[in-house]
Amino acid sequence: MTPPLKTHPLLLVAAKHRLELLLSDELPAAAARVVQLGIVSPALEELAALRPSYTEEAQVLFRDALRELKLEVPNERDAVLLIAREIAAEILAGHVSAKAGARRIWDARSRAWSASVPELDTFIYADCEWDERERDSDLFTQGVIEAARDLVGGGSGSQAPAP
Repeated sequence: MTPPLKTHPLLLVAAKHRLELLLSDELPAAAARVVQLGIVSPALEELAALRPSYTEEAQVLFRDALRELKLEVPNERDAVLLIAREIAAEILAGHVSAKAGARRIWDARSRAWSASVPELDTFIYADCEWDERERDSDLFTQGVIEAARDLVGGGSGSQAPAP
């Protein structure tokens, strides 16, 4: 079982940006949410105040903010796992259904084909089969919830929600 994970909110932003689940014009709003959590750096505050249309400047400020906070952009595998853990925590908290969560995890996984991420196989299988096998919906729900618990380290909910 994967241990519980406390993830820096800006690292989740970096993971989503790496997999193009968060585009450059969305970086200022994401940075503003991180700043609201009390996490600050000069570049992060500047990014939070930037207009969304300044995408090139946003990318530079984002990289600067990561560097100032001593964070690195995760590789594809780590990015997918960070995002999947966030979604798994949302499933366990009841903020998203097991079916919708499996679909979101599949979407994140599909953006990183070169990475091996067997920890997500249950979610992928459930998403691929759910609509075809509606009679097994309860079984898929149970499987996804169990996989979500494993992914977040027993369902402790220790992961902070992403900005």
